[in-house]
Amino acid sequence: MKKTLLLFVVALCAFGGDFEDGLEAYAKADFKTAFDKFSIACEANNGDACTKLGSMYYFSRGVKADKQKAFELFTKACDANSKDGCSSLGGMYKKGESVSADAQKAQELFEKACELKEGYSCSVAGSYYLEKQTPEGFKKAKEFFDKSCSLGDKMGCQFAGDLRRSKRL
Repeated sequence: MKKTLLLFVVALCAFGGDFEDGLEAYAKADFKTAFDKFSIACEANNGDACTKLGSMYYFSRGVKADKQKAFELFTKACDANSKDGCSSLGGMYKKGESVSADAQKAQELFEKACELKEGYSCSVAGSYYLEKQTPEGFKKAKEFFDKSCSLGDKMGCQFAGDLRRSKRL
Protein backbone atom coordinates (compact mmCIF):
# COMPACT_ATOMS: atom_id res chain seq x y z
CA MET A 1 0.00 0.00 0.00
CA LYS A 2 2.80 2.42 0.91
CA LYS A 3 4.61 1.69 -2.37
CA THR A 4 1.46 2.37 -4.38
CA LEU A 5 0.90 5.67 -2.59
CA LEU A 6 4.54 6.67 -3.05
CA LEU A 7 4.41 5.88 -6.78
CA PHE A 8 1.20 7.92 -7.10
CA VAL A 9 2.79 10.94 -5.37
CA VAL A 10 5.94 10.69 -7.53
CA ALA A 11 3.85 10.46 -10.71
CA LEU A 12 1.70 13.40 -9.63
CA CYS A 13 4.77 15.54 -9.02
CA ALA A 14 6.30 14.55 -12.34
CA PHE A 15 3.19 15.44 -14.33
CA GLY A 16 2.71 18.65 -12.36
CA GLY A 17 6.27 19.54 -13.31
CA ASP A 18 5.43 19.01 -16.98
CA PHE A 19 2.64 21.58 -16.73
CA GLU A 20 4.88 24.11 -14.97
CA ASP A 21 7.67 23.46 -17.50
CA GLY A 22 5.12 23.96 -20.28
CA LEU A 23 4.06 27.33 -18.85
CA GLU A 24 7.68 28.42 -18.64
CA ALA A 25 8.37 27.34 -22.23
CA TYR A 26 5.17 29.03 -23.45
CA ALA A 27 6.19 32.30 -21.77
CA LYS A 28 9.47 32.13 -23.70
CA ALA A 29 7.58 31.41 -26.97
CA ASP A 30 9.17 27.94 -27.07
CA PHE A 31 5.95 26.46 -28.39
CA LYS A 32 7.45 23.08 -29.32
CA THR A 33 8.55 22.40 -25.75
CA ALA A 34 5.32 23.87 -24.37
CA PHE A 35 3.27 21.61 -26.66
CA ASP A 36 5.22 18.53 -25.58
CA LYS A 37 4.96 19.31 -21.87
CA PHE A 38 1.26 20.24 -22.00
CA SER A 39 0.55 17.06 -23.99
CA ILE A 40 2.14 14.87 -21.32
CA ALA A 41 0.32 16.66 -18.50
CA CYS A 42 -2.99 16.62 -20.38
CA GLU A 43 -2.67 12.87 -20.93
CA ALA A 44 -2.39 12.62 -17.14
CA ASN A 45 -5.72 14.52 -16.88
CA ASN A 46 -4.29 17.88 -15.83
CA GLY A 47 -7.23 20.04 -16.90
CA ASP A 48 -5.22 23.26 -17.01
CA ALA A 49 -2.67 21.61 -19.32
CA CYS A 50 -5.50 20.49 -21.61
CA THR A 51 -6.79 24.07 -21.64
CA LYS A 52 -3.38 25.47 -22.60
CA LEU A 53 -3.01 22.83 -25.28
CA GLY A 54 -6.49 23.64 -26.59
CA SER A 55 -5.59 27.32 -26.68
CA MET A 56 -2.51 26.51 -28.74
CA TYR A 57 -4.74 24.85 -31.33
CA TYR A 58 -7.39 27.56 -31.11
CA PHE A 59 -4.95 30.45 -31.58
CA SER A 60 -2.41 28.59 -33.76
CA ARG A 61 0.50 28.93 -31.32
CA GLY A 62 3.20 26.57 -32.55
CA VAL A 63 0.66 24.28 -34.23
CA LYS A 64 -1.71 24.59 -37.15
CA ALA A 65 -5.06 26.07 -36.08
CA ASP A 66 -7.59 23.32 -35.45
CA LYS A 67 -10.79 24.46 -33.73
CA GLN A 68 -12.16 20.90 -33.58
CA LYS A 69 -9.07 19.73 -31.69
CA ALA A 70 -9.35 22.79 -29.43
CA PHE A 71 -13.00 21.90 -28.77
CA GLU A 72 -12.03 18.33 -27.80
CA LEU A 73 -9.26 19.55 -25.49
CA PHE A 74 -11.47 22.19 -23.84
CA THR A 75 -14.08 19.46 -23.27
CA LYS A 76 -11.48 17.24 -21.60
CA ALA A 77 -10.26 20.21 -19.56
CA CYS A 78 -13.76 21.11 -18.39
CA ASP A 79 -14.47 17.49 -17.50
CA ALA A 80 -11.36 17.71 -15.29
CA ASN A 81 -12.81 20.88 -13.67
CA SER A 82 -10.51 23.43 -15.28
CA LYS A 83 -12.28 26.78 -14.89
CA ASP A 84 -10.57 28.18 -17.99
CA GLY A 85 -11.39 25.04 -19.95
CA CYS A 86 -15.09 25.38 -19.11
CA SER A 87 -15.03 29.08 -19.98
CA SER A 88 -13.33 28.43 -23.33
CA LEU A 89 -15.74 25.62 -24.13
CA GLY A 90 -18.66 27.87 -23.22
CA GLY A 91 -17.34 30.44 -25.67
CA MET A 92 -17.20 27.87 -28.45
CA TYR A 93 -20.82 26.86 -27.80
CA LYS A 94 -21.86 30.51 -27.65
CA LYS A 95 -20.20 31.29 -31.00
CA GLY A 96 -21.00 27.96 -32.64
CA GLU A 97 -17.37 27.08 -33.31
CA SER A 98 -16.85 23.39 -34.19
CA VAL A 99 -20.30 22.74 -32.73
CA SER A 100 -23.80 24.06 -33.34
CA ALA A 101 -24.41 27.25 -31.39
CA ASP A 102 -26.23 26.36 -28.18
CA ALA A 103 -26.94 29.24 -25.79
CA GLN A 104 -28.27 26.91 -23.07
CA LYS A 105 -25.15 24.72 -23.12
CA ALA A 106 -22.94 27.82 -23.20
CA GLN A 107 -24.76 29.21 -20.17
CA GLU A 108 -24.33 25.92 -18.28
CA LEU A 109 -20.61 25.93 -19.02
CA PHE A 110 -20.15 29.56 -17.98
CA GLU A 111 -22.03 28.80 -14.76
CA LYS A 112 -19.76 25.81 -14.10
CA ALA A 113 -16.68 27.98 -14.73
CA CYS A 114 -18.16 30.55 -12.34
CA GLU A 115 -18.63 27.86 -9.68
CA LEU A 116 -14.94 27.07 -10.21
CA LYS A 117 -14.22 30.78 -9.50
CA GLU A 118 -13.54 32.15 -12.98
CA GLY A 119 -14.73 35.77 -12.68
CA TYR A 120 -15.28 36.60 -16.35
CA SER A 121 -17.52 33.55 -16.70
CA CYS A 122 -19.67 34.80 -13.82
CA SER A 123 -20.21 38.03 -15.77
CA VAL A 124 -21.17 36.14 -18.91
CA ALA A 125 -23.51 33.85 -16.94
CA GLY A 126 -25.11 36.93 -15.39
CA SER A 127 -25.66 38.48 -18.80
CA TYR A 128 -27.74 35.47 -19.86
CA TYR A 129 -30.10 36.13 -16.95
CA LEU A 130 -30.11 39.87 -17.61
CA GLU A 131 -31.34 39.23 -21.16
CA LYS A 132 -34.51 37.62 -19.76
CA GLN A 133 -35.71 41.05 -18.55
CA THR A 134 -37.71 39.53 -15.68
CA PRO A 135 -37.56 40.31 -11.94
CA GLU A 136 -36.19 36.80 -11.26
CA GLY A 137 -33.68 37.21 -14.12
CA PHE A 138 -32.45 40.54 -12.71
CA LYS A 139 -32.03 39.00 -9.26
CA LYS A 140 -30.08 36.03 -10.62
CA ALA A 141 -27.97 38.30 -12.85
CA LYS A 142 -27.02 40.42 -9.84
CA GLU A 143 -25.91 37.31 -7.94
CA PHE A 144 -23.58 36.37 -10.79
CA PHE A 145 -22.31 39.95 -11.25
CA ASP A 146 -21.62 40.27 -7.52
CA LYS A 147 -19.67 37.01 -7.55
CA SER A 148 -17.79 38.13 -10.64
CA CYS A 149 -16.88 41.38 -8.91
CA SER A 150 -15.75 39.53 -5.77
CA LEU A 151 -13.45 37.47 -8.00
CA GLY A 152 -11.87 40.65 -9.39
CA ASP A 153 -13.67 40.95 -12.72
CA LYS A 154 -14.16 44.70 -13.31
CA MET A 155 -16.88 44.11 -15.89
CA GLY A 156 -18.91 42.24 -13.27
CA CYS A 157 -18.49 45.13 -10.82
CA GLN A 158 -19.71 47.58 -13.45
CA PHE A 159 -22.70 45.42 -14.37
CA ALA A 160 -23.62 44.91 -10.69
CA GLY A 161 -23.51 48.67 -10.12
CA ASP A 162 -25.50 49.40 -13.27
CA LEU A 163 -28.15 46.89 -12.25
CA ARG A 164 -28.40 48.36 -8.74
CA ARG A 165 -28.79 51.88 -10.14
CA SER A 166 -31.43 50.72 -12.64
CA LYS A 167 -33.80 50.03 -9.71
CA ARG A 168 -34.95 46.78 -11.37
CA LEU A 169 -34.27 44.74 -8.28
